[in-house]
Amino acid sequence: MMDRFHLPIIVLIVFISCETPFSTKPSNDEDLFVVSHNYDQSPIFHKTAVQVSWSNITIEDFKEFRIEKAKIVGDDYLWSDLARVPDSLATSFIDTLDDDGTFQYRVRVVDQRDQYRYELSEQFSVPNVSSLYIPDHYFDLETSYYTKFIDNGDSIVFRPGVYPGNHNLLNKNVVITSTHGSIITILSGVNNRQSVIRINKGKLENLGIQNGRGLVGGGVWAGGTALIKNCFIKNNFALEDTDANMQIYPSGHGGGVFITDTAEVVDCKIVRNRARRGGGGVAIDEFGVLRNSIIYANSNLSAPLSEPPYSGGGVFISDHSFNAIVRNCRLTRNQSLGIGGGICVDGPARVENCIFNYNYARVGGGGYGLSEGNTENLINCTFYRNSASHNPNYSIISYGDLDIINCIVSRGALVESVNNKFYSMNSVYSLIQEATNCAGSGNKVGDPLFIDPENSNFTLEPSSPAINSGHPANQYKDSNGSRNDMGAYGGPYGNSWD
Repeated sequence: MMDRFHLPIIVLIVFISCETPFSTKPSNDEDLFVVSHNYDQSPIFHKTAVQVSWSNITIEDFKEFRIEKAKIVGDDYLWSDLARVPDSLATSFIDTLDDDGTFQYRVRVVDQRDQYRYELSEQFSVPNVSSLYIPDHYFDLETSYYTKFIDNGDSIVFRPGVYPGNHNLLNKNVVITSTHGSIITILSGVNNRQSVIRINKGKLENLGIQNGRGLVGGGVWAGGTALIKNCFIKNNFALEDTDANMQIYPSGHGGGVFITDTAEVVDCKIVRNRARRGGGGVAIDEFGVLRNSIIYANSNLSAPLSEPPYSGGGVFISDHSFNAIVRNCRLTRNQSLGIGGGICVDGPARVENCIFNYNYARVGGGGYGLSEGNTENLINCTFYRNSASHNPNYSIISYGDLDIINCIVSRGALVESVNNKFYSMNSVYSLIQEATNCAGSGNKVGDPLFIDPENSNFTLEPSSPAINSGHPANQYKDSNGSRNDMGAYGGPYGNSWD
């Protein structure tokens, strides 16, 4: 009795809600136009079919049903058209849910004059997906990255394993990481002309990147605002594009990583990569940043007889750089047949608080080389046992205008007639063991007294002549406010080693 009593009131409410009412002919007096769906609001990670249903309704001059869906964001309803159904007997439609969030369906019944009435389903929520796991939810990185379930701030997480493929990850601020780190979670390249990873936004961390053969950045191409952190990048190769206009932008740079725009590479190990041209380990241009990373045993290849030897076995900073930064890095056992076995600088850059040991460059500057036409400062760096075979400037060579400030140059071969003059002209407040005298302001000649250099411990003993002997200006002070210590552990960034 109670249901029958309230029915007229319910019907009245339904008809009041119609924007443009018109005469309907229900199959019986108790039928209402109701919209519903069969999604049970359980978590989903892939495209999922859902049935939208509505009551059987008959109208004069029927034209179609229009099915729409809104994504509700705050107070905004973002409506999209799903379908137009011309079958007057239809009572359902299959939609696909491919995103998380809050939604609502709307079904319009439209006549030939485009008058309509509509009803809404109840609002429903697809539970938020903040992370996807590989291979639990998806097998392919690129597919999971571009699904609508992954939004800015979400993450994609790899389980341990080797995952072949080459991936373009562009324009999403997503964290791509692993559960167990870079040694046992490896992305391995399969395409001979593409980086393993191209990324311009978000973060790539805790992954191994290997066996890439890309034109620019064999392992990783990092552009935009991307951050590459705590990755192990090894055995990649930057090859030459023989069809490219090499005068515009040559390929074959950055065997391990190519860094451009304002991208950063931090806390990475970049090992045994090769490049056809500059930067066997890393190539940098624009405002790229390389920090707190190990650059080990990288090289660039022999050039054809028709070309000069290429430089920067470990790192190459190109003439497209505006203010590249290399800071708190160890560059060890890298090789080049040009200059700068550890690093070659061919554009504006800041190289500071780095350690160069056991690097080799055939033409000169086993540790550091500055190309012609450049003016740079080399600040608070430590050089140990770097070598060259065709030039007496074993540790550092400059064809430009170089100032060596607060550095330690130790255990390179001693060639008095050349090195005394070079370091006297180019260095101040530095300790030069590679010369017998060094006339520049504040320079010293002697043993820096490293704690254990043969095992790569270049911290200074308490009695070292390099302590509190760097440049006295405030801008060079150690992080504790004391006068600058020469070498890689002095100055404002001396305590920034992770």
